Amino acid sequence: MTSENIDWTDAFAAIEAAMIRAANQKSAKIAESEAERHGLTNKRDGKYEVWERTGDGVILHFRWHYYDQSHAYRTYPDMNVMSLELRQGDKIIRQAEYRFED
Repeated sequence: MTSENIDWTDAFAAIEAAMIRAANQKSAKIAESEAERHGLTNKRDGKYEVWERTGDGVILHFRWHYYDQSHAYRTYPDMNVMSLELRQGDKIIRQAEYRFED
């Protein structure tokens, strides 16, 4: 996919499908790879891993993070959260979120 030509809707759909596979296989790397294949670049944002691509006033934004669900005297698996947004300016056109524990 060249940097000049992108079908934003197709890119969103492909990354969302990869997020579903990633959640089922408990590996965010699957979705990360698909985001990069569509030209999104990684920008670490604090505790979040963020991939983003912009063009023609459109932003495709993929984010992954995890958190520890454990509490005192109880151990639980980490919760992984992957989210995807397609925005035009401040307006969200499409969004998706998938979670998995590991």
